[in-house]
Amino acid sequence: MPFVGERLFTFSWLKIIGIWAAIVSSIVEEILFRQVLMDWINNEGYSVIVQMIVSALIFGLAHGAWVLLRGELKVALPIILSTTILGGLLAFVYIISERHILAPIVAHILINLMIEPWLMLSAISQKWNVKGFKDK
Repeated sequence: MPFVGERLFTFSWLKIIGIWAAIVSSIVEEILFRQVLMDWINNEGYSVIVQMIVSALIFGLAHGAWVLLRGELKVALPIILSTTILGGLLAFVYIISERHILAPIVAHILINLMIEPWLMLSAISQKWNVKGFKDK
């Protein structure tokens, strides 16, 4: 995206807010969707696979809900699908780390740090379009 490339090394308070949001949201989401939800499902006697699927689906739906509620199904479906896959991968990290929450938190923070500041900057400035994609 040219917009991102042009601003990669420039200071912006929006980037700082995006970095803060990336860190805080990663911690909160991992505690909620992995530690609390998966451990609760585990305590109810369900298998690891069920825990991972439920965690991933709820994670995906939570990330796409705001777009879905606006009725933008074409936009919501890829968001829900991609974040459901991410949620499943983070659930897998939680399981293979023997349910130590720090592992998926660190993974989630690293992923968000690559995305969040740019999403914030692009959304606020409304410069998210790339060649070939136009607003209606």
